[in-house]
Amino acid sequence: MQLSKHSAPSLIIGVYRPPSSKPDWYIHFKELILAASKVAPIVIMGDLNSDLTRPTVYPGRALVESIKLAGAQVPSYEPTRISSTAATCLDMLHSARL
Repeated sequence: MQLSKHSAPSLIIGVYRPPSSKPDWYIHFKELILAASKVAPIVIMGDLNSDLTRPTVYPGRALVESIKLAGAQVPSYEPTRISSTAATCLDMLHSARL
C-alpha cells in the first residue's frame, strides 16, 4: 500500500485473536511481526482481545511487546469499549513511523 504519491510502501496487518486463544498465539504473532518488519513499516489493526488497560498482565503485556517489536508505540491505554460493568481497550490501530 502506498499512502501518498511520495510515500514508501507500508504493510497492513489486520488481525483477530479469539478470546480463547492459547498463549502460544502471541509467539506466532511475534514471529509474523519480525518477518513483516523486514519488508516495510507495519500498521497493526484489529480486535486482539488483549486488554491494554492492563498492560502488565497477559495478554495485554504480550500485545505491548508485539507492538514494540513492530517499531510502534501504544498511543493510548484509554478504554475503547465501556459498559456498565467494565472498561477495556481491545480494538486498536498501531503503526510504526510511516
